[in-house]
Amino acid sequence: MACRFHLDILGLGDWLTLVGWAVSPADPILRLGLAWDDRPDAWIPGEYGQPRPDVATARGGDPACGFRIAGVPAVPGRVYRLSALLASGRRWSRPLLRLAERRGEIVCERLDGGSGPPLTRLAPRGLTPSLGHLLARYRPDRPAAPSLSRPVLILVAIYRRADLLAPFLDSLFAHTTSPFRLVLIDDGGADPAVTALLAKARARDDRVEVMTLERNGGFVEAVSRGFESWRGEHVVLANSDTVLPPGWLERLVGPLDRDPALASATPYANAAQICGFPAMPGDNPLYLGLDAAAIDAVFAGLDAEGMLIDLPTGVGFCMAMSRHALARIGFFERGTFGAGYGEENDWCRRAAALGLRNVLVPNLFVYHQHGASFPSELKRRQIERNLAILSERYPDYPGAVRDHILADPGLGWRRFAAFLLAARAHPDGALLTLSGADSPGAALRERLAAASEAGRPLASVTRRGLGFAITLAWAEGWLELPLLSLGDLAALRRCCPVGSVLVGDLAAAPFPVTLAGYGDEVLGPLPAPSPLDRALGAGAGVAISSL
Repeated sequence: MACRFHLDILGLGDWLTLVGWAVSPADPILRLGLAWDDRPDAWIPGEYGQPRPDVATARGGDPACGFRIAGVPAVPGRVYRLSALLASGRRWSRPLLRLAERRGEIVCERLDGGSGPPLTRLAPRGLTPSLGHLLARYRPDRPAAPSLSRPVLILVAIYRRADLLAPFLDSLFAHTTSPFRLVLIDDGGADPAVTALLAKARARDDRVEVMTLERNGGFVEAVSRGFESWRGEHVVLANSDTVLPPGWLERLVGPLDRDPALASATPYANAAQICGFPAMPGDNPLYLGLDAAAIDAVFAGLDAEGMLIDLPTGVGFCMAMSRHALARIGFFERGTFGAGYGEENDWCRRAAALGLRNVLVPNLFVYHQHGASFPSELKRRQIERNLAILSERYPDYPGAVRDHILADPGLGWRRFAAFLLAARAHPDGALLTLSGADSPGAALRERLAAASEAGRPLASVTRRGLGFAITLAWAEGWLELPLLSLGDLAALRRCCPVGSVLVGDLAAAPFPVTLAGYGDEVLGPLPAPSPLDRALGAGAGVAISSL
């Protein structure tokens, strides 16, 4: 039986973004993506399995049928196919879109007979970061950030769930080295196990204050009571269902210390809506089943200076609030948002109205077991009510969130981090191939296909005009970056396990002998040195732009 699908959003700029749903009742979908030819690195997996209760209500079946496919290069003349891997092992594919260029503008033709949705024109992304740009900011052994000079007020609202509170407190005490004050607010849970943990925390450190509320008033009321002890510090809201990694406070609050124009800072997390990893928005399991500490270790290697990502709103599971912003606009509004949800969005929009920035800190990953604070049905009703309040107060807010999701400014770094994790998780590391042509020839394609079938991450270098590009492809993702210097490949190997380097298609290369020198294995005959080979000598690390 064929898959059935529907597009809700079709965004087109210099890249494609597709949002919709797909179902295959007789043979469930495992993965869904967009493909454009038969190369194993010419398929971009989508984020499949997002909750779509509207589809389940209308059609029945599993609500986890939503998808989002983003970051697909928009190339005129290319035909794109919607492609799915099914539970039976079969692959399903359907031609979906053809792009063309008319009067200087890329236009889109549907090939599946579907109508709508109306095309959304996306703003240009600007300069695509090169591989060298990312590697220049990445060190797998980056030293820890320096300690903060001022204490930070950490507010934690707690409602039962001692099983989650215990690992949270353990991680906080073990991994918080900068000065802090911790206020733990028991929100009327009347749980003896929680009471015992709070008493133990207070006895453990004299910087801990415990507040016990007689009745459950909800998150906003609880943290507002804690904020009454504010002494002009930066504030961090931390959920009791998070696990904090080493150096978390310095990486989260450090940007607020350095830039008073920042209002809030939020890290990446597996469940953090627009700050989600590997996919956003929505919730994710821990990537590849890895330990949260292993994921954060990759994030911690990034120098975040100049790479903060502007957000329409922070996300309150682990959000730092600047003391400068708090002095100007105060804390959360009590009474409006009930038990919680939307209060941090309201605060961030008030800050933005004053010209302050809300940012994502790209070098920190925090594990978050989402939704542990109150039941999902209650949460659903609360979200609907509070989103209506936000939309009425800030009519531009829904559009700002939608535009951020479509633009996805963190996509490049997020996928690069995912590739590093996938390569580290595979016993053979990544396979790196270098082609002297604009597409791998038959010999390289055969080796790429075999490695892809074995689940091995691929890094494929091909010609792009007078230069090169590198395509990173793995089971869960895809990323293409300009390669401005072949010397960047040595830097890639220092931070990413690469088992072997294959070089092929040398007859098409402008400097075949130089290119061959980068490989562990050369496929096919080695041509005679070209004039460029003779001019370059060994050629190692020469910038492509200088050729």
